Amino acid sequence: DESHHRGAWVGFAFCYYGTIIAVTRVFEAPDEEDKDGYDDLANDDENQDVVQFDYSAIFISSSAELVGTALVVFLVDRAGRIASQVSSYLVGGICLFLLCFFSESGNRPFLISVSFGARVCEMMGSCVTWVTTAEVLTTEIRTTGHSAANAIARTGGFFSPYLVGGSLPLRTVGIIMLCIHCLTALCASRLPETRGKRLGHAMSMNIDDASYHHETEMSSPEATRPSVTLTDNIPEGSRLT
Repeated sequence: DESHHRGAWVGFAFCYYGTIIAVTRVFEAPDEEDKDGYDDLANDDENQDVVQFDYSAIFISSSAELVGTALVVFLVDRAGRIASQVSSYLVGGICLFLLCFFSESGNRPFLISVSFGARVCEMMGSCVTWVTTAEVLTTEIRTTGHSAANAIARTGGFFSPYLVGGSLPLRTVGIIMLCIHCLTALCASRLPETRGKRLGHAMSMNIDDASYHHETEMSSPEATRPSVTLTDNIPEGSRLT
């Protein structure tokens, strides 16, 4: 269904870019030393919100995309396209929820671990979404359809900073992002499985299978057997009135 493709692409972009922004928010903190250096510029609004980042933690979480790409290459033909997408978005949403919910715990190893897991899953889900769309579309519309899906995804990428990078508490962001991940997984679960099928034939094969089952049911002995009533073999004059 075309709406499921749109939902999967918008959700993928929203989740992917939202996760990146959330990780950055979690590993930022006010830089008190720099703030002290701007005491004489207290009236300058640009110097009021000076922050520092835990760049090593952000770098570790960013390197998760290499792991995600390697895992999806290994799993996409074994687990299937749909199972890979659904599991990636669900697990990614859970990891992001844990990251936001425990962002103030101060447990740096835990936060790095769940941020790493979130980035792994987001990369896996995005890769499989790209692959599935290319395999579902026919050759005549593959390039146009893929470009249109990518353009629709930019809608999710556009709105994600307003939610994740805004003034909402991180725990609220985590709950909302978990819901969006679940909706994205639901849309992905409704897409046709393309593993082992020819390019562009997944949709037509599903339609042919449905038509075949319908024709089989209509041509079955039960469907073609004539109906018989109790009065069919009773002479006209002897029927009860």
